[in-house]
Parts: sequence; C-alpha cells; structure tokens
Amino acid sequence: MLRFLSVWVTSLVYATALATQIPLGTGNGYTSTGIRSKGFDQFVNTVLEDWGIQGLSIAVVSKDSSGAWKREYKGWGASDRDGSPITQQTMFNIASNTKLFTALAVGLLVDNGSFVDGWNTRVRDIIPEWHPQDRALEARGTLVDILSHRTGLPRHDLSYYPLESTRDVVLSVENLKASAEFRDVLQYNNIMYITAAYIVELTSGLSFPEFVERHIMRPIGMVSSTSDPLTAFQSGELAEGFLPYALNVTDGIGWQRNKYHPIPYWCDPVTAKANAGAGGIIANAEDLATWVHALLLNGRNPSTNVSVLPEGILRHVTSGYAIYSRQPSWPETGPSMYGHGQIMTHYQGHRLIEHGGATPGFRTQISRFPDDDLGIIILSNSETASYPNEIIKFRIAEEYLGLKQIDWSTRIRRKAEASLRSEAEALIPPSSSAPPPSLPVSRLAGKFTHPAYGTAELTFLRGSSHTSTSPHLVLVSSLTFPVSGDRTLCSRTTPTTLLTLRSGRSLNPPRPLRTFFRLMAPMARQPERCRMKSLLLF
Repeated sequence: MLRFLSVWVTSLVYATALATQIPLGTGNGYTSTGIRSKGFDQFVNTVLEDWGIQGLSIAVVSKDSSGAWKREYKGWGASDRDGSPITQQTMFNIASNTKLFTALAVGLLVDNGSFVDGWNTRVRDIIPEWHPQDRALEARGTLVDILSHRTGLPRHDLSYYPLESTRDVVLSVENLKASAEFRDVLQYNNIMYITAAYIVELTSGLSFPEFVERHIMRPIGMVSSTSDPLTAFQSGELAEGFLPYALNVTDGIGWQRNKYHPIPYWCDPVTAKANAGAGGIIANAEDLATWVHALLLNGRNPSTNVSVLPEGILRHVTSGYAIYSRQPSWPETGPSMYGHGQIMTHYQGHRLIEHGGATPGFRTQISRFPDDDLGIIILSNSETASYPNEIIKFRIAEEYLGLKQIDWSTRIRRKAEASLRSEAEALIPPSSSAPPPSLPVSRLAGKFTHPAYGTAELTFLRGSSHTSTSPHLVLVSSLTFPVSGDRTLCSRTTPTTLLTLRSGRSLNPPRPLRTFFRLMAPMARQPERCRMKSLLLF
C-alpha cells in the first residue's frame, strides 16, 4: 500500500534471536508439524542472511492426501530491538492485505441489499458531496471502479498525512488531479479504499473497524486482530518495524541486519482510524491462517463450517476488473488481473490469488492456490522484505505442489540490483558542464501550500556545525513519518526534515521531492517560482 522517504539515524543495538517454532496446540483439531521440507529452515535462514531481514513469520494452510487440513507455523529472527523471538502470536501491520477485508465489507452490504444498484451503485449516490475533478468519474464512478483502481487517479499518498478524519480524505479528491482517463488503466490508489471504508460507515452506522470485527473477523474465528495500533501495542505482541540506515548500491543487495534500526509504529491512532480501510489491520500468523483457511473454504468458519462470507461475494472480488500486468513477470507466471483487493494470476499452471502489503517497517504477502487447497502467509518487520517474501512464497508453493524448483534467489537478486542501479544512476550529478541552476537556491526558500497536500517549507540555511559549511536547502514538512526513538506510536506534531539540498550541485531530486515541486510549486506565494523552466537543477 504506502511508501515513504526513509532517512533516519540511530545507534541502537539489538540481538537477533534464533529461529523458533511454536506448536499450534490440539484444542482446535488441527495439526502443526512444521514447514515440510527438511532443507526449508536452512533455505529461509540463508535468504534472511542474504537480504538482512530482521524477522519473519510464516504460516502455511494445506490439505493432505487424506483430506485433513493442516496449519503450520514458524518464526525466524527478532520481533524487536531486544531480540524477542518471532512467534505465531507476533503481530504485524498487514498493510494493503487489509484491502480484501474492505472489499468484503462492502460486499456484505451489497449482499443485504443496502445499495439499490448493488456493486454498480454510483459513489455520488452514497456520498452526494463527493466531487472529484474528473467529471466522468464524478458522474459514473461506481463501487467496482473505486475497488479496482480504475478511477484515473494516481496514488496521491502524501496528500493525506496526518489524517484528521476519513471524511476529510474522501472529500479531498476535489483537489486532486487525475493522471489517466476514467476506466482507462489501473492506477493503485489508497484513497479509494479509504472511501470504501467511509461508505461502510455511512451505510452500516458502525465505524469501519467495528464493522469488520463484528461481521468478518470474529465470525471467521480471528480473535486478536485489530485496526487499533494502541490495542496492538498494549498487547505486548506488536513487532517493531525496522528500516535500513542506508544502502551502498555498489555493494549490491548485501544489506546487513546490524545496519537496520527500529522505528515506532508508522502512524498514530487518529491516522490509523482514518486509514483503516486502506492498510490498517494488525494481525498475527495464527489469525491470518484462520483467515486464509476460511477463504479456501469459500467463506466458511473453519471450526464450525458456518458460512460467514457468501460465495457470490468471494467470486466477485476475485474476478478481474482491471489489467494489473499485461505481460508475465516471469516465464512461470501469467498476466495478472486485479479484482477487489486481490490479484489473480497463475504459477506453473496453478491458479494463484494474492496481494502484498507495505508500510514503513512492514512487508507482508498473503497468497492462496484455491484449486490446490494451499494458503501461504508471510509477515516481516523489515523494510526490504518484499523481494525475500516473493522468494520464499515461490519455494513454499514448489514444495507443497510438487512443482519444478526455480532458483528465485538468484533471479530476484538480479532484478533488484538492476532496479537499484537504475535508481542510483538517476541521482548521480551530471558533469561539470551542466547548465547552472535557473534560479539561485536561496530564492526557492519559502512555504509552499496545496489545498490537499497542505503546507511544506523549504528553509535556506547558510551552514552550521551540525549540517554543512555550505549553503543548502532543508525541506521540512508536518507530514507524519516514522522516526528513530523509543517504542511508542508515531508522533503527530514533530516537523520532519525530509531532505537536504546542497547549494551549487546539479542532480535529480528523488521521487518524493519531485512530487513536492510538481504539486507545490504552482501554489507558491511568489510567481517567479511558477515560471521556472526546470526544477531539477540545483
């Protein structure tokens, strides 16, 4: 779901715990025998070491040849700076894997007749004051459109932090520009899932977290999952997220565990409530195994066999409404479609339904092979775990389905290193023959405002002992970002230094700064800032 510029400094030292396996117990009728492959533990440890991953929790749900269901769990590494071991009770923010819960919450309201036109009900018929800039979207945008990312709006993630209320975010679309035609292409957008959660609240009379807990989580058998970071924090089970200090691209992927540092949970309780529908759920492997098991059972509670989610809703959310990838990412995979909070594709001829999740300090992957009765849950508290999660997911699928084993570690490492090199080359200063800046750096200083993005300030400093002896600009914003510190929830009040720009150098600013200039500069107080031909020269 959300990515932020990560520039943090700390000197905390923590221990890495040995891999642990916790038996599930016998009270629920399921067995727990450990991940099947004898070499799996060694394989995962190698992946974690190669990629510098702090902690990992895996759950596998499967059915054996006798027809008996089995849930297996294992944890690796540390859940916090003290080296506490990861267990099946360790809680992680599942980020955008929340989106399926949101889509199903809407589906339950569709199923009970709350919307006259069902899934094709227009958003403006539910929220009359909803006025996106694109008139086609305003006039014709439906529940299907906002849940399948085909509104034409790009992410605009930096426009809604810190959040004051869900309603504020929903109505902010009147100040956000589209970058594609309505229903033309898929453009991932968290605001639309915040809008869907708001629709659930308006229609049901319950807060979105309460609706999901009352009508989905608890009936399914999920007992500890929550959307409230304070509740998770007070349970003592919430993992700390870890960010890398920095990355030397010339050294390749070789991140080291001792080059990471822990951060507070990435958003405060108020922001978390407003963001609940896009990426707010916090859960552990045990609850998520129950969740995936229920999905494999077509929406039935695994213990009672009672139907909680009608099969028609599940079929709808796993139908393709937008093209996610026209071409296969790998020879063994297929093109992919996006439903509602779910991506549908194939792996080595087997149907695969999945979604990933990303917030500062957390990466998650929840996948299932519905025709093979196999579910895979991978949870990590490391910022750089997206690639390792993919490597491990494929290995588990190969082991359990008896598929050809691919060297995903080598393949994905090459892909990641190529991506990093490309990003690094974009930041390399041009030669000394590059043209001078179009304006002196000092004239860029000032406050920049945007009706949706708020206010950010560029401050010109002439140098100090703790920064630099040369003049430079500092971009300061009141946006909520995770910072180093003790184990608390993220502060809403501390201004955050996002980037320092040195005077007299020419380079391409990283993406967040380019976004800042593109959106803020036209709203600048001094008109000459709006006339600059290039904002990429400093």
